[in-house]
Amino acid sequence: MLDDVKKTAEEKMHKSLEALKLDLQKIRTGRAHIGLLDHVMVEYYGSPVAVNQVANVTLGDQVQLGATDAGAWRDIPAFVALTQHRLIEKSQTTDEFWFVVEKGE
Repeated sequence: MLDDVKKTAEEKMHKSLEALKLDLQKIRTGRAHIGLLDHVMVEYYGSPVAVNQVANVTLGDQVQLGATDAGAWRDIPAFVALTQHRLIEKSQTTDEFWFVVEKGE
């Protein structure tokens, strides 16, 4: 009985440590990097898909980003400013924010 409790506790601790490692990878401590987008999901032909699985974006490609969170109006240009990308256009409708970003180096 005690061995079962110990084994269950060890399994839960290992799972907790793995979850903590994943969460710590999302913390930004310096320059922005592509790993920050690993947990971002986008709608792709009606289904939620991880953004890093949608397409490979190459130098000079332009990507249109849409958001419904008002914080994106500030956050997307700030992200672009920290990277080698270029903000081509930004626009706002009643409840949506749109950005066109060109991939840099």
